[in-house]
Amino acid sequence: MITDRAIEAVKAWVASRNSSYPVVDEWTIVTPTEDSVKSYPLLTISCTGAEEHPVLRGVMHPLTIELKIETTPCATGDDDLATTGTTHNSYAEALYEIAADYNAVAFMDGLLGISVWESKGNTGTTGTEDGRRSSTVEMRITCCNE
Repeated sequence: MITDRAIEAVKAWVASRNSSYPVVDEWTIVTPTEDSVKSYPLLTISCTGAEEHPVLRGVMHPLTIELKIETTPCATGDDDLATTGTTHNSYAEALYEIAADYNAVAFMDGLLGISVWESKGNTGTTGTEDGRRSSTVEMRITCCNE
């Protein structure tokens, strides 16, 4: 299914950005189809919406991919699993820059059997959910099967 391949392409895109954004190596990156152990900081990549183009059959315009980084708040600063607010904000900033990078189109086009014409990131939201900090960014992708 195109949504699954698009999610995997976005996951590969994010992971490939570790040279420009070393914080990527600190994240556990998962998708809805994975049963991996979830540790924090956790980046979850999922599809939140897919609309087929009204004229071009098979073209998703847009396919909305949500990237959500979650961290555990740090009360004392000495918990190995916890993250300070400053560090979480740096994760959120890196995530936004990766999602908004126009080079994502060239990277994902042709990867895993999809053609990608456009990718846009939004500024996202930050808040607290289930006792964890979370920041969410969306990528809106125009794509189809090759």
